[in-house]
Amino acid sequence: MPYRAAFFRHLANHPDIDLTVYYATGAYATEEAENREFGVPIKWDTSILTGYRYHIMRSLFPTKNPSLFFGQFTLGIIPALLKGGYDAVIIYGHFYISSLLAFLSARISKTPIIFRGDSTLLYPRPFIIRAIKRIIIPLLFRRAGAFLSIGSKNRDFYRYYGGKEESIFFAPLAVDNDFFSSHFERCRGRKTELREKLNLPKEKTVILFVGKLIERKNPFDLLLAFEKASLRKKAALLFVGEGKERERLKQYVEKRAIPDVFFAGFANQRDLPRYYTVSDIFVLPSRRDSWGLVVNEAMNFELPVITSTSVGAGYDLVKPGENGFVFPTGNVSALSLLLDQLIADEPLRKKMGKRSKEIIERFNFEEAVSGVLSALNYLASRRRG
Repeated sequence: MPYRAAFFRHLANHPDIDLTVYYATGAYATEEAENREFGVPIKWDTSILTGYRYHIMRSLFPTKNPSLFFGQFTLGIIPALLKGGYDAVIIYGHFYISSLLAFLSARISKTPIIFRGDSTLLYPRPFIIRAIKRIIIPLLFRRAGAFLSIGSKNRDFYRYYGGKEESIFFAPLAVDNDFFSSHFERCRGRKTELREKLNLPKEKTVILFVGKLIERKNPFDLLLAFEKASLRKKAALLFVGEGKERERLKQYVEKRAIPDVFFAGFANQRDLPRYYTVSDIFVLPSRRDSWGLVVNEAMNFELPVITSTSVGAGYDLVKPGENGFVFPTGNVSALSLLLDQLIADEPLRKKMGKRSKEIIERFNFEEAVSGVLSALNYLASRRRG
């Protein structure tokens, strides 16, 4: 949510846009939904609900798991869109009942629809799910006016289900590059000092994982690859995050007596820069990650990046051999070899890190807002036509 709220603020600040955001549940406007996956109570250190107009609607059937299809069942979106007099409505995703109700309301009120989501075709689905989606999603997409694509794999998803090429506009998932870059400039000369404060080894190559320690993010494969690396004695592994996998990871480290593995716990937005600053390699080995915004963050700190083939961001942000590598999901041996290559070659790490910084500059909020404006202009030209 801190990422999404920052985008809303940028969108609301544009002089040509008058934005209203409707939350179908308060669970995502606060930390309630996130606590479930982190496994510990958290509180964001950045404001979620400032800088834009918003309404939080009440769910008809309150649930502890708003990520379920009926977890955001709010009828309030119907009169909101019927009476709002909006020029367009951006609907996030298509999985929730609230999204379908918004779609129906927009159709009734003849409000042009823009879809924005992060779905891809990367992950195999059971046959029955694929069959249902093959029927329902094209019905929705044929009636949508435009689509906002976060990256190449998301664009492929829209095309596959009937989205027309000319109606798909690039609006990348982004982080606040200015925020992270400014911290990088301030902290880059304090790497040794920050390592001392964090009790990290000063001279070793630090491999970083940032994210929820849950099965989907696959941190255990990174631990196995680190253990397997022939140059492990020259490196350290740092996990930043919380989740159900933390205890399993710690128990394995203790049982196998693996040195230089550190667990920093949950880190808020304003704490993250110091962890990126003290690190030399960033790894996201997820089994399922439609994007992975931590990749954006790491690249702002001139880090080479390694992702699995199940990370959507890897197809747009990682240029193999230029600023990092992509390895087959679940292939611990392949990941271990890549770690060894980067641990052994400091000049390569620095060269790749600088390339990371160049690539990430295009993936910013301004580009995302520009994508929204392009979609709105496209809808306006169709109406005039």
